[in-house]
Amino acid sequence: MVAEDVKFEVKDTGEIQKVVMKDEAEPETQTSTVDAPKTGDNTPIEALMISCGLGLAGAIAAVIWMKARKKKQD
Repeated sequence: MVAEDVKFEVKDTGEIQKVVMKDEAEPETQTSTVDAPKTGDNTPIEALMISCGLGLAGAIAAVIWMKARKKKQD
């Protein structure tokens, strides 16, 4: 919805002039479904969480392995 034009006059007074425009809220429509735009992102969150978990487990295993190897050398 496009707002209607607001007519105002700029007076030659040399002072700051203020123009105020207020919009009225549109009445809310009750719908049971949300019309959200499709962004094209269909990434399954479960796969992302599993990948992050495996990466974290691998990083922890690498730290433990490096500490064990260093302890053996001492």
